[in-house]
Amino acid sequence: MVRASSYVLKDISNVLENRDLSKIKELYKLKELFDKFSARYSEDSELIKICEKYSKYLENKDLNKLNEIKMSLNVLRSTRTKRTALSDGLWFKNRRPNTVQSINVI
Repeated sequence: MVRASSYVLKDISNVLENRDLSKIKELYKLKELFDKFSARYSEDSELIKICEKYSKYLENKDLNKLNEIKMSLNVLRSTRTKRTALSDGLWFKNRRPNTVQSINVI
């Protein structure tokens, strides 16, 4: 299963933060970006949920929803970064030989 990397999530977050969302055109450019990545990473259920939240945000333009989307993106990005750092979320498991494959943090 191919999931969006933390770099892709960071790019989406940056675009979301830097756009003037008071303009209708900008809202729909961002929708195109979400659609592009949800099609590319169609098996990434966590990203798909965030994309669906953005579609719901477009319906009523509730700022609480937008803040929830931003928070979800940041949490997901952080999780993906940690998985990769711990060699748990690597595409190729043998890329880091001689490392501990899982570390339990208490």
